[in-house]
Amino acid sequence: MNAAYTPALRPAELRDAARTLEHAAHLVTGRGRDSRDAAAAIAAAGFAGPAANAGLSRLDTFAYHFISHAHVLRYIAQILASAGSAQQKLDELADVAANTQRIYLIRWLNMVSWLLDSAAAQAVRTAILGTVDETFDKLVHHPNESLEQIHARNLATVPASTAQAVQEVGGVILEAGPQRATVMVGDTDAPTRVITLVGGVSTGRPRKLPGDLARASTIAESTGAAVVVWQGYIPPADVAEGIDPVAARTGGEELSAFQLAVEDRFPSAQKSVVAHSYGTVVATRAATGAGLFADDVWLLGSPGVPARSVGEMKLYGAGDPRVFVVDSDRDPILALRYRELGAHGTSPSHPSFGATPIPGVEGGHLAYFDDPDLLRALSSPPRE
Repeated sequence: MNAAYTPALRPAELRDAARTLEHAAHLVTGRGRDSRDAAAAIAAAGFAGPAANAGLSRLDTFAYHFISHAHVLRYIAQILASAGSAQQKLDELADVAANTQRIYLIRWLNMVSWLLDSAAAQAVRTAILGTVDETFDKLVHHPNESLEQIHARNLATVPASTAQAVQEVGGVILEAGPQRATVMVGDTDAPTRVITLVGGVSTGRPRKLPGDLARASTIAESTGAAVVVWQGYIPPADVAEGIDPVAARTGGEELSAFQLAVEDRFPSAQKSVVAHSYGTVVATRAATGAGLFADDVWLLGSPGVPARSVGEMKLYGAGDPRVFVVDSDRDPILALRYRELGAHGTSPSHPSFGATPIPGVEGGHLAYFDDPDLLRALSSPPRE
């Protein structure tokens, strides 16, 4: 749906920022040296006593902070310079791709540029704050490792109950961190299709994982696909928190990165994103933000999505990616939508949105994955 090269970073701007920070570091280092020299000169003049010692100690403290801040500025300058160099190489590849009309490569380069931007921002935050939350081990960070290696490492870190639930269904742990794990079931060796399940409010809890994996296994058996229980974001704890779009913004970025990793590992497989409830907000955020490697997106029981139409969603798939909307007949969440409006923007079932409706699904908000009509549709998506 989008083949323009729109990099997240500009090499010249990054290089200029790096040079500015280097200059600032030089000036700050000079201030630190001046403070130390001043303290030494005052001490040499014979200024002594408790008050003098306290003052000289204060000058030494100033000098230490000046010089330590200068080190941080230089480190950030190195980060930006490295990001600029990497982005320059991406831009050069994009020129080649544009000249040869390699649309797929242009889309891939857009995503890699966005990922580079995210990594650089995280490195800068770490340099400033001194800490970083790297407790959730993401698939996109391990492009050169086999799934077997990734699974073995993650299996050693998850709670015993999680390990048991995964082993019972023959799953592979793709990502793991405190209290959550992303798990693939079905054919994980050479799948012809990968379905990523994106859950909503109150999902992603360890005690619910066995049920999630059982549902994924049912979908895998019905569709013949490898099915991923994706837990790469922290969902809102309850419906009240589900009104807040913050978790969806963060989750959308993480979903974009995850689908990029899926694309890299299974480039020839059909990629489907099946989102439920608040998960539809996450999936739409991903598609309207960095973009989403998906051939088809399914919006189930949505409270409303942050896009005015399918045309705003950047879906990178083979051919013409499709968006489906599914509403069960007794789903109370539909009360959050009225005509073309929804709690998070737009009702995806309104004709103006442009999604393909899947009729016949019956039950409440949690009935979707048990409905035979939905399973049949997932197995053989209808054609226009």
